[in-house]
Amino acid sequence: RTNTTTLHAASSDKKSLRQSPKEPSGGDGGAEAAMSGDLPCGPRCVRFSLDDGRELELRPPRIEDAARLAEAVAESLPELEPYMPWATEENARVEKQFARLIDAFAKYLRGEEYIFHAYEGDELVGTVGLHRHLRWGPSVVEVGYWVRSSCAGRGLCTALTRAVVVLAFDYLAAERVEIAHAENNPGSRRVIEKCGFVKECVMRNVLGARTPAMVAAPGSSPHAVIYALTRADALPQVALTIDLFDGAPPPAPPSRRAAAAAAAAAAAAAAA
Repeated sequence: RTNTTTLHAASSDKKSLRQSPKEPSGGDGGAEAAMSGDLPCGPRCVRFSLDDGRELELRPPRIEDAARLAEAVAESLPELEPYMPWATEENARVEKQFARLIDAFAKYLRGEEYIFHAYEGDELVGTVGLHRHLRWGPSVVEVGYWVRSSCAGRGLCTALTRAVVVLAFDYLAAERVEIAHAENNPGSRRVIEKCGFVKECVMRNVLGARTPAMVAAPGSSPHAVIYALTRADALPQVALTIDLFDGAPPPAPPSRRAAAAAAAAAAAAAAA
């Protein structure tokens, strides 16, 4: 059973679907029960349409997606390795994704971090996330995204980023949304600029945990370019349909033992 609502655009007014952990409203009992701190449980799913009529859906990070996610990482390693420290052959293994998704789903239910798996129809096209900014508290979140290589050039990075900006301001009641790119990543810079983010500064030596592939990339730099949006800025206009968890609390993530057994079964099936 779901509680469905629609957000039409990121708003300059501070109003949202955000629920107080002490004063639940709107029948969103499942989300309220799973909340931690000041941020709510992530929604059951978020749906929206692109200008050309294509439809995208953002889903929670479930272990059922482990094999698809590992496949997407594996095919995209050449494009991701120069910029992403997690883009490694180890993370292209199904077993590794099972373990990672257990933690990601638990954080999603607790409202600690929102990682969404982006689907176009039955195809996993990438992921997009809203991360708490630990230094500034729950009113500031940071956007992260990537799209698998076979889906590049279709406007998906821009569409996903705009959608989660709306979600950040109107679902989480954020006051500031940040995004960053490595100095040598012009593709990410173009996405950020298309979404209307305001460039603020270059932070030096913040990309410390760089892999050998990142260090060897052309133009490699440990510096990151920081952008942000606040309610005073021109914000994206995207209509989102949001299904909230309603009634019973969302299902708990599986135990590590169960995930390990599922990973072993998946690996055995792949080797057969």
